[in-house]
Amino acid sequence: MVYRVVALHAPAGFGKTAALAHACRNLRDQGVAVAWLSVDEEVDADGFADNLAVALEQAGIDTTRRDKGAKRTTAPKPAQGAATSAVYRVRSLIDVVERTGSTCMLALDEMERLVNPGAVGLLNVLLREAPPRLHFAFAMRERPTGLDTAHFIAEAQVETLSSDDLRFSRAEIAGFFGGDLTRARLAEVAEQSAGWPIALRILRNAGTDDSGVPVGEGDAAAAWIDTRLWRGVSKDDRDFVLDLSLLDWIDADLADAVCRTPNAMRRLTSMQTLAGLLQTLGDTPPVVRLHPLIREHCAARRFAEDAERFRAIHRAAAQRLAGRRDFVGAMRHATESGDPQLPIDIARQADGAMLWVTQGFGRLRALDAYVTAAMLEHPRLALLRGMVLAVSGDIDEASRLINDVAARTGMSALSGDSPVDPPLLWELALAGSALSYFACRELADRAIMDAWTSRALRAAGQDGVRNAGAKFGRAFAENEAGCFEQALEWADGARAEMGSASFVISPQIDYMSGVACMALGRADAAGRWFEAGLRDARTRRIGDSATVLFGEILQAELDIERSAGAPTLRPPAVEPQALAECGAWFDVYAASIGGLAELALLDDDGEDRGLAVLEGGRDFARHTRRTALALLCSALRVSLLARAGRVREAAREWRRDDLPDDDPSGLELEGRRWREVEALALVRLDLLTAHGDVEDAQRMVDATLEAAAQRRMRRTAMRILARAVRLEAQAGAADRAMQRVCEYLRCFAETDYARPMAREREFALPLLERIASGDTPHADEAPAARRLRDAMTASMMPENRVGPVALTSAELDVLVRLATHTDQQIATEFGLSYSGVRYRIARVFGKLGARSRDDALHKARSLGMLPPE
Repeated sequence: MVYRVVALHAPAGFGKTAALAHACRNLRDQGVAVAWLSVDEEVDADGFADNLAVALEQAGIDTTRRDKGAKRTTAPKPAQGAATSAVYRVRSLIDVVERTGSTCMLALDEMERLVNPGAVGLLNVLLREAPPRLHFAFAMRERPTGLDTAHFIAEAQVETLSSDDLRFSRAEIAGFFGGDLTRARLAEVAEQSAGWPIALRILRNAGTDDSGVPVGEGDAAAAWIDTRLWRGVSKDDRDFVLDLSLLDWIDADLADAVCRTPNAMRRLTSMQTLAGLLQTLGDTPPVVRLHPLIREHCAARRFAEDAERFRAIHRAAAQRLAGRRDFVGAMRHATESGDPQLPIDIARQADGAMLWVTQGFGRLRALDAYVTAAMLEHPRLALLRGMVLAVSGDIDEASRLINDVAARTGMSALSGDSPVDPPLLWELALAGSALSYFACRELADRAIMDAWTSRALRAAGQDGVRNAGAKFGRAFAENEAGCFEQALEWADGARAEMGSASFVISPQIDYMSGVACMALGRADAAGRWFEAGLRDARTRRIGDSATVLFGEILQAELDIERSAGAPTLRPPAVEPQALAECGAWFDVYAASIGGLAELALLDDDGEDRGLAVLEGGRDFARHTRRTALALLCSALRVSLLARAGRVREAAREWRRDDLPDDDPSGLELEGRRWREVEALALVRLDLLTAHGDVEDAQRMVDATLEAAAQRRMRRTAMRILARAVRLEAQAGAADRAMQRVCEYLRCFAETDYARPMAREREFALPLLERIASGDTPHADEAPAARRLRDAMTASMMPENRVGPVALTSAELDVLVRLATHTDQQIATEFGLSYSGVRYRIARVFGKLGARSRDDALHKARSLGMLPPE
């Protein structure tokens, strides 16, 4: 029988790793891809996802490969505690493995070290959703808390091997010693080792025939190891191994620094007593670590014999790793050094903002885990914590910490110079920008934005990376304020500062450039920026799962805007709270929530699901006090209600959500993001149209189009123009409707945003058909009209629809009356508004792929939905 999961479950040293390695070698010889992953206590969900990607890469599986259209259209909720960006990353890796079509084994060693709930939850996701060709082998002393293999057990797909199964038999022991043992000595070794592989390794290395207490567990095992491991080893060599046992992974540079002697690594790897007890990481130059059981035993022995030396080794390791800018590893050793000042010094040296820019938010968060409450008295550590909280969504506490640092350092006033040191000033400026950036609240005014930027640039001096970080922050601020050309200029400046280097912020800068180009109507340029950012994030592999997720959300938003029907790319189905956990910003929230709501409307009966998506986004934003995001979601929801003919409900929600009620003319961007202003303009227009306030709506269209032209907001202009077609058609102003269609087509000739007019297909298609056929004086717009018409009609064909043709009962009521009733008669019969009836008719036309009443009736009869004429 072939098992999906094989668990090697035994106490320390009973050969789990050796048995696992032997099985993996056999599988590799058979051509099976084997991904090996050693678990570490400190690994969280993001770290587990990153390590899994590396393991698959080393097994020969290209984890950067993504096929368009292969994204999942459903996304089960992640296991409790698992970081959502990591869940998304693992699901992407599952897709990659599934597409290879070949069998793969994932071997996880030292599973008892998997203690982080998020990492365990992520492994459960992997187990639950893995394709049939992906198998698992676990080596563990004890089962990790929360590990769920119930579904495999229920299907008899689990095989568990205990310590008895893993013990060496006498024949295997004889073979292990090369057949050199006498029968008596073989019996003695078998009794002493109890078949324990690590004991056999130590006995063979020691090369002695002294008998002793048989191997057991706990103190007896430790005493047995202590007696035999050091057999024939000098005290100097023993102390040397005890010192290096305090390091997780050992390389030549670190070993020399800790031992204060050259060639320490060569000395360690050549010691006969450690033969087979060193694990090697496949790096160049090599990196090794002692067998976990030996390492734990030696570390405990080092502390028991010489606590001061124990602390000194940790202190030396911390200082060396900090010098190599491995601040997370340095902090782990610093906390064991017994020196209360050392963790503070290392954390301050880390320069939280710089760590974020160069190594990513994951490293910043890992470093913050070592920062205690007492350490927050130091300004730079308080800023570090503030930035982590700002990204994670605890905006109030982040604001308190950052503002407190500003007050303590004399930087509360944004004007004038400050006596603080430049690195702290730079960090404070970046922290202030991050607070505004991730809070999704009202934008800071221009004076504050200028002050943050000038201070950050002044503090950065000639440091290119710091200058890049400062310009990166300003680019995003300009983009959200609707100053797109300025945003692109600042982004180019940030790239110039970085030169050929690529940092964690590099994909983010590309994404921002893509958003700016999308708003400007430069669709091709936007697509190139999104693709460049995603390529950079995917190639980086480590620590960029969230960055990949954000890029795919933004890329899908652009694809939706360019599609008349079902888009090629679908945004990952991720809850807003999940986005918050991995550091999303306003554009990502807006693209995700808006995109999922838009896609819902493509499905049958999708209106309520679209409203639910927007309601969920609004409730999340309110709960987390993201006021700007709450306003955006409310506006989108009210707009959808108004367009669905639920006008009274839309008006009630407008008042209940306290949406702005000021003059709706133009696009007032003061203090608001451009997406907010766009949504407010559209919902005002939808409400005016639904209420039949034609003249007010027409004035608003003219004023908004003028403002959009001044700000070069082509996406917004095209959305307004498409709405204007609906407005004029419903008002019976055929010439004005035709004029608006032609204005739209002139934009469409350069910017292929088909979605805005596809939303108005009921009113737009007849006009497009006339222009395309040459039945109007608008010959210049005919090519664009034909292209848009073809895209819209193709999207309505049954083979291009999301599902089979299925009408709701309300839509069927309308359908059966199309041949005998006018729109107004249908509205009177069912107590609907005129626009509500028109909306239902549009839904019927869209589902049937019809262009007129007669066409709809003909297609409905051919499908058996109506009796023959």
